[in-house]
This record gives sequence, structure tokens and C-alpha cells, in this order.
Amino acid sequence: MVSNELLAGVSAAPGVAVGPALVYKPEVTPAAPPGGQVADSPEAERRRFQEASEAVAAALSELMAQADDQAKAILEAHLMMLQDPSLVEQVEAGITAGRPAEAAVESAVGEFAGMLAALDDPYLKERAAD
Repeated sequence: MVSNELLAGVSAAPGVAVGPALVYKPEVTPAAPPGGQVADSPEAERRRFQEASEAVAAALSELMAQADDQAKAILEAHLMMLQDPSLVEQVEAGITAGRPAEAAVESAVGEFAGMLAALDDPYLKERAAD
């Protein structure tokens, strides 16, 4: 379907682009733990979450060491989100409630994205998609 609707956004790089835009809005389905198995205990899920968080933080740090300034800023923002105490607390609450770590992360991130999307600031609204 072709539409002449004007879409506004925040550029990731300088310059101008003209052409058709594809707005991709995937249907979100809860992630399943590896192998479809649910851990036996919240402690095991917390440990999985902690190990995954540490692995992602290490990978982001490694990428930042090789990145240009603009990419580095984006990676730093992702690292800050990963380490945000409120987000970690929300994930751990989901795990305590019996959710697998993946589902707890998706739920917590979805709630934070919803809060950003509800703000009046256009820049912060755009960050909800991040």
C-alpha cells in the first residue's frame, strides 16, 4: 500500500534521503528460554539474567572500543539502559513472579518503552522504539 503520509523521525546520520519508507511493526511474541525449558527456580533465572547482562555489557564495551564517536554514543546509551537500576529491578520482580528471564526482560522493556511513548517530548517519544 502506497501512502503520501509524512513520517517524522530523528536522523541517525547527517544527509537527506528520499524514497519509499517501510514502517516495520513486528508482532511481539514472548521469548522462550533456550530449548523451550523454564528454569527450576527464580534463583536460576536471576543467575541466567545476570550472566546474560554481563556478556552483553562486555560485548558492548568491546564494540565501543572500535566504534567511531557517533556509534560509540549509541552503544553507550544501550549500555546505560542495560545497567539501569529501575529496569534491572523490574526484570528481577518479573523473575520473582515466576517468569523466565527472557519474558521478564521483554515485559520490563515494554513497560519502559510505553512510558517513553507517552511523554510529550518528541525526541523521547522516538526513543521508545530504541
